Amino acid sequence: MPSGRCHQRMQHRPAGVAEEGRPCPWVLPRPGWATVLRFSCLLLLGIVICCLIFCSQLWRQKQTQLKPIKVRAEKGKEGREALRYSGGDRTGSGRMHLKDVQERNPGHGKRGKIGTKWVEKRKMKQTENGEAEQGSQAHVAELQLNLTGPRKDPTLRWAAGPALGRSFTHGPGLEKGQLYIHREGIYRLHIQVTLANCSSAYSTIQHRATVAVGICSPAAHSISLLRLPFGQSCTVASQRLTHLAVGDVLCTNLTLPLLPSRNSEETFFGIHWVYP
Repeated sequence: MPSGRCHQRMQHRPAGVAEEGRPCPWVLPRPGWATVLRFSCLLLLGIVICCLIFCSQLWRQKQTQLKPIKVRAEKGKEGREALRYSGGDRTGSGRMHLKDVQERNPGHGKRGKIGTKWVEKRKMKQTENGEAEQGSQAHVAELQLNLTGPRKDPTLRWAAGPALGRSFTHGPGLEKGQLYIHREGIYRLHIQVTLANCSSAYSTIQHRATVAVGICSPAAHSISLLRLPFGQSCTVASQRLTHLAVGDVLCTNLTLPLLPSRNSEETFFGIHWVYP
């Protein structure tokens, strides 16, 4: 019974085994090791290329972000070098730094010159303002005679204040009735003295009488500045420019026993600072 044996053989064949000469369509062929290695190398190469592309993009982004910072850093470095040159250093390398900065930036030197000129002009303006301020605070004094009793010495005493009329002191001081200088400079000095009870009875004394103004203290600066004889007149007046130093004391002397008039319109003494 050949047909029965053949049927048994077909039943005992393992599943998935096709007949000889006919491959089974549902079974995939097993790849070889060469194929696996080939595909692995291609996959690894693709991963490496992707990593390189990604890294290059990141590097470009960082360079784009760092470029403005580098520009600011270079400008800051040039400013520090210029500042170092302006302040100077012990080795004199400030000039070399400035030269390098000027070579890199030709307009830097011009801006520095303009800034220097601006600073000089500002200093000159401040100096002029200071001089104008000093001029507005110029020392000046207008004094009135302070005579309260009989004269015992030839020195005349002066006073200033609202209670005495139009007399004042702005800068100079009064020391025992004498004018005390607080600021050195050139002053315009003026004086007028009128004798009280001037008449022919005093003609002989008046002819010899004088009014003298001078520096009486300190002794090293003692000098006569004005000497005015009365002659046949009852009033003498004069003015002059003179240099006075700090600490100078101006004294006014009138020949005894003549009495000066207390009227502020007839007898007065003053100084005015005009130049340093």
